[in-house]
Amino acid sequence: MSPSYIISIENDNDEYMIAVVCHDHRDLMESRLKAMQSKSTIPQGKTKFQEIRVVVTDCINAAGDE
Repeated sequence: MSPSYIISIENDNDEYMIAVVCHDHRDLMESRLKAMQSKSTIPQGKTKFQEIRVVVTDCINAAGDE
């Protein structure tokens, strides 16, 4: 499964990127992060899930003289 979200923690004026996760595991990861924050394993703050936008381009093939 390809990554769907970048996960970060917003804390005061800082933001810490901590993981990427696929769509199917988003809810599981969110509950895991809350548990880790309650144990102070990761920084306190708002958990942010930013959707990854896939960019696709045509393949570039170079001939020997180009």
